[in-house]
Amino acid sequence: MKPLRLTLKGFTGIRDGLGLDELSLDIEALTKDAQLIALIGPNGAGKTTIIENLQPHRLMPSRATSASVGGFSYYDHLCRPEGFKELEWLHEGRRLRSQLVFRMNGARRTEAFLHEWKIDRWVPMVTSDGTGSDGRAETYDRCVESLLGSPEAFFTSAFHAQNRRQLSAYRPSEVKSLLVELLGLEQIRAAGQDAGRVAAQLQQALEARRMELARVRAMEQSAQVLRREIDESQAQVQITGQRKDAAQIALRAAEQQLASCEAERAAAASTEALRQSLLAQVGEHVRRKAGLLDAHRRLTEEHQANRNRAAAALREAEQIASAANARHQRELTATQALLARRDAIRGAAERLPALVEQEQRARDALRCAESVSESALRIQQRLEVIASKRQGLEREAGAAVLRVRQLQERFQLTAKVPCSGTELQGSCQLLADAREAQTLRPSAELKVAQLQQEVTALDQERDKLQRECSNLGDSTSRLIQARSALDAVIEQRRVANADAALVAQLDQAEERVRAIAAEGLEVERRLQAARATASEEMARSDASSQEAASRHAAEVAELDAALARLAQQLGALPPQFDEAKRAAAEQGVASARRTLAQAEADYAGAVVRRAEFGGRLRAFQAQIMDGEASARAVAHLETELALWTALSKALGNDGVIALCIDDAGPTLASLANELLINCYGPRFTISITTQVETAKKDLKEGFDVVVFDAQTGASKSVGLMSGGERVLVNEALTRAIAVYLAQCAGRRYHTLFSDETDGPLDAERKRMFVAMKREVLRLAGYEKEIFVSQTPQLWEMADCVIDVGRLAKRVVA
Repeated sequence: MKPLRLTLKGFTGIRDGLGLDELSLDIEALTKDAQLIALIGPNGAGKTTIIENLQPHRLMPSRATSASVGGFSYYDHLCRPEGFKELEWLHEGRRLRSQLVFRMNGARRTEAFLHEWKIDRWVPMVTSDGTGSDGRAETYDRCVESLLGSPEAFFTSAFHAQNRRQLSAYRPSEVKSLLVELLGLEQIRAAGQDAGRVAAQLQQALEARRMELARVRAMEQSAQVLRREIDESQAQVQITGQRKDAAQIALRAAEQQLASCEAERAAAASTEALRQSLLAQVGEHVRRKAGLLDAHRRLTEEHQANRNRAAAALREAEQIASAANARHQRELTATQALLARRDAIRGAAERLPALVEQEQRARDALRCAESVSESALRIQQRLEVIASKRQGLEREAGAAVLRVRQLQERFQLTAKVPCSGTELQGSCQLLADAREAQTLRPSAELKVAQLQQEVTALDQERDKLQRECSNLGDSTSRLIQARSALDAVIEQRRVANADAALVAQLDQAEERVRAIAAEGLEVERRLQAARATASEEMARSDASSQEAASRHAAEVAELDAALARLAQQLGALPPQFDEAKRAAAEQGVASARRTLAQAEADYAGAVVRRAEFGGRLRAFQAQIMDGEASARAVAHLETELALWTALSKALGNDGVIALCIDDAGPTLASLANELLINCYGPRFTISITTQVETAKKDLKEGFDVVVFDAQTGASKSVGLMSGGERVLVNEALTRAIAVYLAQCAGRRYHTLFSDETDGPLDAERKRMFVAMKREVLRLAGYEKEIFVSQTPQLWEMADCVIDVGRLAKRVVA
């Protein structure tokens, strides 16, 4: 794979690093025939974004959580609603173009196309199995993997990204899967998987045949049971036949008994007709008597209801009168209470204007007291400020006086200095300091005088404010008294307002007293009228009730006499026919018929079961004859299953594939050691082990890279080496894989990539690191390697340098 041209649009790394929304690089024109190409630029300039998009796989490896498209999303690295990537590249003489479009308008949508140049135009690429690039991400990935293999293999051998996992950190299963692809063992694995599928199908067929054979064995046992069932059903047919004959004889006897009862019933029919006529008359008289009783009951209830209505009307009238008298009494009491306060109410109305004026005077007094209180508060705050300021001036004055004393003492030294009056006095530092004190003393004394004047001014202001404060007196007490006086006047005015509002009601009160008396007389008159009406209604109801009772007694006595005569006539008739005897005969016939029907059903069921058991036995015998063929098929399938299972294991990860990987291990180690010796000298030698020792000293499948250090004479795992040494060994090992792919597996990517993999190395080993890159290109026949590094010495060793910053400035210009 050889990148030719790259265009990126809407990528965050390009915008933040270069300030561009779109970047296009002509890699073919910039690198030409160079083998080692250094991609340089300041940190954050977008170098990683560029180099990681110089390959067609749909991911950026340093940002992915795994080396597969499922572990990465381009949408996390876009700065616009739509992003675009176009890469034109060569592979095995074929010119290809990858186009990826990312849209974030609402739902995220990705379009991926892979085109191949055919003669004079671009056409969608089609793989050998017929998969064509149609714009879907899945078909694009399959087309790319058909050319370059899986992303895991590419980013392990040909592309070294930042922060990539070291090969020594891979788990054994990951290394085995990777080496299967790198060594081209997919066909062996596929053949093993095909064998496994054949074995699975054989297992299913064997299970089916075994189940069929088990059913045959079960049928043999069921046939024995069926033979016993047939014998038992034959005996049941004989028993049920005997029961059916006995039931037919019992039915004929019951029918004869029923015919005899019918003859007796016909003879007693005329007597029964007379009996029914007399009984009908008895029923009619009984119904008439019940009607009379019901009518008398309803009439009695009606009279009682009239009496109850009259009583209820009287109670309602009494309740209305009682409620009206109570209401009149309450209203009369309230009106009399209002009239009793007549003088107080009129006096409150007369006092109201004076109270209004008194309230205004109290409010004026409160405002005056509040003003005096505020003045006293301001004076007190000013006195506190003066006191604080005076304390500060006193401290400053004390310091100034102390300064004057110090200068006086320093000046007095002029008479005590031994060099005074000699030739040395011009150079004497002590004498010069004393004379300087004489110069500074007047200013210090002036400072003391100024401070004393400021203190005197503050004292005068303080005395003046204290006199003003004393003249104001106790402003707080006066303020409290003014507020209390105002509250008292407001309460008096509220009470007076409430009483004055009742003046209008006084004129209506006397008129209401007379109206209440008149209403009371009307209520009493209505109550007497209601009592008279209720008494009259009750008397009428009692008279009607007595008259109805007398008439009812006569009618009931007449019906009782008629019923007695009919009872005497019925007693003279002969006894009626016993219907229970006939019913018993009918029940006997019905029971005999049910018994016969049940016996016939049991007989038919026994015959059917005997026939059914015979048919099932014949069917079982036919299937048992086929059991021998199932047994032969089971034996054949077991043999085939054992062969295909063995073949599946032989072609699996622990069979031929494991042997191929073990065989490739020494070759990979040899290539890695050759790179180490040619570039770093003979100090480090590596060996690859595919079996590791357990705690019980047993061997198990594993993967480890053991490094022998010729300088110390010790061997250790690569995971225990220092950071720089581990980088060297891992680089040699992964590049050895790339060489092995080119020499032995026939897979060559043409271009290698690495992104700042020389970080932990010192200056000397970084130069050796570049030497290894050239050695890999020589051994494997790769055309070039594009690498990113922050080391200027490595840039000088490259054949070509692509400065990302200069390219961006050229694009902007």
